[in-house]
Amino acid sequence: MSKNVELYREFVSDVEEILEFTRNSKIFPTQFKFTPLNEECYAKIYLNPNKSVISRQAYISLIPSLGQTCKECWKFYLSPRNKSVKGLDIQLGKRFEHKIITFLNLKGITCQKSGEKGEYPDTKILDSDGNVVAFVEIKYQSAPWIYAYKEEGTNRECYEGSPAIDTKKLKQQHALLLEGKINVPVFYLFWLDFPCIKGLFFIDIRELYNYYQNGAKLFERKLREGDFLKNKIKTDKKGHTEKIHPSIFCLKPIHDFLIQIGANNV
Repeated sequence: MSKNVELYREFVSDVEEILEFTRNSKIFPTQFKFTPLNEECYAKIYLNPNKSVISRQAYISLIPSLGQTCKECWKFYLSPRNKSVKGLDIQLGKRFEHKIITFLNLKGITCQKSGEKGEYPDTKILDSDGNVVAFVEIKYQSAPWIYAYKEEGTNRECYEGSPAIDTKKLKQQHALLLEGKINVPVFYLFWLDFPCIKGLFFIDIRELYNYYQNGAKLFERKLREGDFLKNKIKTDKKGHTEKIHPSIFCLKPIHDFLIQIGANNV
């Protein structure tokens, strides 16, 4: 078992608070879990030394149980689900943040809410003297980009192309670096909980911004009810809808993050 799989198993071994909060929501059967299929997908897809995008069908032939999971995934995520309610989404997002902050602290990393206003990242990491040594933007994502393969002029598949980044926030946070308002590293930390690929991954914001600047295709996700201010007409949008989809092959595994930050308990 790889160290990253071991860490993720530990991470999802206690998700009772999140399951309690989502008990009335429709979630995928393996959401917040890690199955033998997920471990096999991690080994054969994410750890593929070629880091090349091949067809989903090719992976189905390599991973026999993946085909059934794909069918269930398509049926679930292409069917109407709960409407996005911005307030509830924010509350759930705070629970995801808390879960990751708690985990990092258990690993000897002093992590807490950043407490900064505006578009600063969600959390900050402190050294033993209380100095900020990094900022971390936390992303939980579970809904795959199923139709990735249909995009013209791209070679994308759902298993690698589902991580999504809000370009407006990315530009604002990168500007904080350029303006000198942030003078420490900034990372995006992903909790990916797709039916096939699961794990904790990260990327430096500078690498992410370079990807955005150098030909990343922009996508406009479908508007949801939660994107608009309550009791306002649908021109008063508060949700950010322009996205980019960096490949999972661009993301590094959680163990590398812990080592880079200087965790004690890994």
